[in-house]
Amino acid sequence: MEERIAYSICNKLAEKNVIKNDYFDVYKYGLELIVSTIISIFIVISVGIILKQIDVTLIFLAVFIGLRRFTGGYHASTYIKCKICMITVYLIYLVLTNLTNISTIAVICQFCVGIVLITLLCPIENDNKPLKTNVKKKSKITSLILFTTLSALCIVLSLFMMRLSNAVFYSESCVIALIILSIIHRRFKDGKVYSKDNS
Repeated sequence: MEERIAYSICNKLAEKNVIKNDYFDVYKYGLELIVSTIISIFIVISVGIILKQIDVTLIFLAVFIGLRRFTGGYHASTYIKCKICMITVYLIYLVLTNLTNISTIAVICQFCVGIVLITLLCPIENDNKPLKTNVKKKSKITSLILFTTLSALCIVLSLFMMRLSNAVFYSESCVIALIILSIIHRRFKDGKVYSKDNS
C-alpha cells in the first residue's frame, strides 16, 4: 500500500515537473517511509483510543519516535513486518506500563545500560540510508542528552505520577530493546552471509 500511494503522489509531481524523473526513486522511497510512519502512528493511536490508554500512548509515541530518530535501531525488511513489530512492541509496552511499577534502582540500571549502548553503538544506520560522519556525531550527542533527560524525568514523575513514570521508562526500554535486536539481527545476518560465502 505504501508503495502504491508513494508512486501515485510522485507520478503526479513528476507530471507537473515538481520533481525530476532522475530523482523519482529517491522521492518515492522517502514518501514510502513517511506514509508507513503515518499509518503506524494511526494504528497505535487507534488502539490506544479503543483501550482507553491515550495518555500513555501519546507518551510512547513521543519518546519512542523522538529518541529512536537519533539512536536508530532495528528496521524490518518489509512494511508489513514493520507494522507487526511496532504493534507488538506497543502492546508489550502497554502491559508493562499498567501492570508494573518501576523503582529508582531500575531507572539507574537502565540508564547505565542505555548510556553504554548509545555511546558504543549509536546511531545505528538504516542500510538504505547511510549517515554522514557529522550527522552521526550530532545524533549520538542528541541521543545521550535525550536519554539522560528522560531517565531523570522518570525519577521525578515516580514521586507523584507513577503510571506516567512507567510510561516514559518503558518507552525508553523499547528503544533499547530495538537497538539490541538490531545488533543481534546484523550479527546473525552477517554470520549467514559468511557461512554461505565459505560453504
